Amino acid sequence: ICNASSLLGLFQFILGGMISPLVGLAGQFNPMPYLIIISTTAAVFIILQFTYFKINKPYIK
Repeated sequence: ICNASSLLGLFQFILGGMISPLVGLAGQFNPMPYLIIISTTAAVFIILQFTYFKINKPYIK
């Protein structure tokens, strides 16, 4: 029987496996892919946080 913790861990490994090759696309010493990935994931996180709080505003005190 699977539980939510194991599924979250699996999702982290899958996401890391998909994104980690993107960091080295422009070469070993070019920081731009890393900066783009970090900025994109931060923006997605902020958007998800605002969406979550907007939907659940009546329940948050």
